[in-house]
Amino acid sequence: MANLHSTSGAILFYTPGKDIASLDMDFLVHEGAIVDLSDVCGDYDVYTLKMVEERVEVKEGDILIIHTGYHHYGWDQPTGDEIRYMIKHPGPDLEFAEWAKKKKLRWIGVDCGSADHPMNTKIREWMSRQAKECDAHSQKKYGKTLEEFFSDDKYQLAVKNHENGAKNKYAHIQAPVSIEAIADGPEADVGPKDISFAELHDAFSILELAISEEVGFFERGKSYLAVRKGETKIDGRLPINTSGGLKSKGHPVGATGVSQVVELVRQLRGEAEPGR
Repeated sequence: MANLHSTSGAILFYTPGKDIASLDMDFLVHEGAIVDLSDVCGDYDVYTLKMVEERVEVKEGDILIIHTGYHHYGWDQPTGDEIRYMIKHPGPDLEFAEWAKKKKLRWIGVDCGSADHPMNTKIREWMSRQAKECDAHSQKKYGKTLEEFFSDDKYQLAVKNHENGAKNKYAHIQAPVSIEAIADGPEADVGPKDISFAELHDAFSILELAISEEVGFFERGKSYLAVRKGETKIDGRLPINTSGGLKSKGHPVGATGVSQVVELVRQLRGEAEPGR
């Protein structure tokens, strides 16, 4: 699936990737199917290809739009609930993903935080309380633990998907990757000791803590102690989000990542305002 996080597309994450303007119109505009699953999907639920095919005909090469009803929880809605919108929304199982690939679907659109199941992403590690809720829900409704639903062999699919994307002329990223290439890459030897300040994507405030642990700045579960000690303040040992982060700047999708790069450049050039 193409990444449509913003109009910059995969370039936001991968320099040789395509932006939206570089995609053919017959990829972006095509016949498609819309399926309403809002009456069968709730918090943490898993939807399947069977649920889709029972309600709508999906042809090879179609665009597929999935209605879950979770747009009602978007931050711009009267019933907004960002945790439900981003962390608790329903998502597909692995069989659905393989079916979508076999069907050669052009792209998939959903009305919630992501086309993934949130607990089949790093969110599972970042949001431990919600992960426990989802595990209990999965056992009660499906008779499976969260680990059984989304085990590690189903969780780490990046290498396989890049291999598939290399053969797909419509993919944003058309280059295979390998664990070996990543390990031998120029960034492989860069570690926390080489970083003097950082901008981290705090779409939720808790993510500053989670990401700072994930990249190795602090031990797992200890980042909050660094904050208490002032280590991440502007005059601290490792300043983080000197711009004020998304908490201060807001979160217009796409622009936030660019603004973080601008902040880093201004800091490196010494152009930041006095006191920053």
